[in-house]
Amino acid sequence: MDATNESKLLIACPSCHAKFKVPSSRIPPQGSRVACPRCKSPFVLKPDGSTTAIPTPPTPQTPPAAPPAPPPATTTVDNSAPAAPADLPPPAGAPSAPEEVQWRLDVPDYAEYTFTFAELKKLVRDGGFYPADKVTRVGEESWVEANQVPEFRRLFELKEMMARKKAETGKLAAPASGVGAAAPPAQIPCTNHPQWEAGYRCRKCGKSFCHHCVDVKQAGASRYMACRACNDICTPLDKSVNIAPFYTSLPLFFSAPLKGWGPLMLLINGAMLWLSQSMLLMFVPAGKYIFKAFVLAYLIWIVKSAARGRESVPDWPDVSDWMDLAKIGMRASAVTFISFLPWLAFLALAWQTDGFTSLGFGSSEEEPTQQTEMIPIPGSESMEIPQVMPEGTIPAEGGEGGGGTGLEPPDTSWVEQMAVQQGGGAREDMSVEARQQMEERQAEERAAEERATDRAAAEMSSFLEKGIVFIVGSIICFVFAFIYYPMGLAVTSVWDVVKPILNPFFIFRLIRRVLGDYVIFLLIFGLLLAVQLVANAGLTALIPYVGSIFGSLVFIYFSFVISFALGRFCYSNDRRLGWEEEIYPGR
Repeated sequence: MDATNESKLLIACPSCHAKFKVPSSRIPPQGSRVACPRCKSPFVLKPDGSTTAIPTPPTPQTPPAAPPAPPPATTTVDNSAPAAPADLPPPAGAPSAPEEVQWRLDVPDYAEYTFTFAELKKLVRDGGFYPADKVTRVGEESWVEANQVPEFRRLFELKEMMARKKAETGKLAAPASGVGAAAPPAQIPCTNHPQWEAGYRCRKCGKSFCHHCVDVKQAGASRYMACRACNDICTPLDKSVNIAPFYTSLPLFFSAPLKGWGPLMLLINGAMLWLSQSMLLMFVPAGKYIFKAFVLAYLIWIVKSAARGRESVPDWPDVSDWMDLAKIGMRASAVTFISFLPWLAFLALAWQTDGFTSLGFGSSEEEPTQQTEMIPIPGSESMEIPQVMPEGTIPAEGGEGGGGTGLEPPDTSWVEQMAVQQGGGAREDMSVEARQQMEERQAEERAAEERATDRAAAEMSSFLEKGIVFIVGSIICFVFAFIYYPMGLAVTSVWDVVKPILNPFFIFRLIRRVLGDYVIFLLIFGLLLAVQLVANAGLTALIPYVGSIFGSLVFIYFSFVISFALGRFCYSNDRRLGWEEEIYPGR
């Protein structure tokens, strides 16, 4: 954050009236307890610049010295009158005036002070005393949270109830028409204290914290809030601004890859993608994997940075360990594998059930071979004419081989001519016998043809049935992957985890929470994906030699756009997703 561009508030100490400037971004929405640099008096500083003095408990005063006792005077006893009762001290058993309990706070600004209950009550009202602050009675050593002390807990509950009534009163006082009336922004709870509203969000881990959970650090002349977990800068949360739906920033999707380091990262990632697909690294498979891992890792970084509110692609990543790069690439690959796992299982099932064989993949049937059948000539047992017939035909009576396959009936005129030449007088008898054989053969061939037709129809019906099942099953699996993949990639990009993606109930529970916006994102995602694939294939096919280079650049550009759109979707729906509590339960 550039400290020179921050707006500063002019603050006046309520005690010594010294004036000084404070960056407005350093003041949490609920206010902060500070000490005056001049007089060291503590006071509560509000975001609007107003200050409230914290009453300093009066220091115990030393009781004044007792005046000297007057000299003893000679008294005369008047026996005529009764003696008046003297002012005697109260008896030992009489109750004395109760002393007010003094309290100490384990808070840096107040550690050296003691407070009465009335003073702490005013601190609660002014926002300088919180339920998690630890307190103890003066003289005791045990510290407990203020919320565990009954009298303080009652104060906090009363303040919360008054704030709730005030919010409800504000809703009732809204315009009756409701047109243009902005709904009050939803509160973001602190990660460590869900009952309190967060005032800061870490830029690195993305968690939200109250002012108790951040550290104030110095960088040159400026101070900033730092996350205790990852030591990165925590930016103040502006509760008065509602985050617009992600699709309202559609032009930003296309311009973000062209801002800052975007053009350079486009060239670098496009070159890596082209090299990983070219023949130059054919004998260096490790280089292909490294380039692909870098491209996948950078796409995940785009999603993560956009989910944090960044409006451009990340700068050159600081990769100190290449194994970290490989792990990020493996997480992205794992999301793809998990998304398409149902389709892979469906393919395995189809293979096991012989579905591929019936569809023509890997058929083990051999081509039919041919064999000859010897047809006897009527009237001559020594002369036979071979006829070439396919294997599996039905043999004629007295012959060998298979049945008919729907062949055309042979011409019988040559049989009669042969019979006349050899048999002369038995011409009519042999012709009748030959005709009978031919009729029988024709009947068998017609029956074989009908069987072949029925078998072909059955095979076609089975082919269509299994083909339809295969196509429909594949479409269902691809639709599942299309819906599952973006949300799975969002989870692993924002939270650096893979295990939750294995739980489809968790993924679809997240989708249900943001169903409307997610459907809009899927429409944008599908359109961008189609344009990406068509443009890449078109450039590669139309432009010789260098078309693949331009195709890789276009492919990377649309990959940047899709990743940035997914990150903006996460950014605008972070509150509604509520995924941190499920991914890291108990934090």
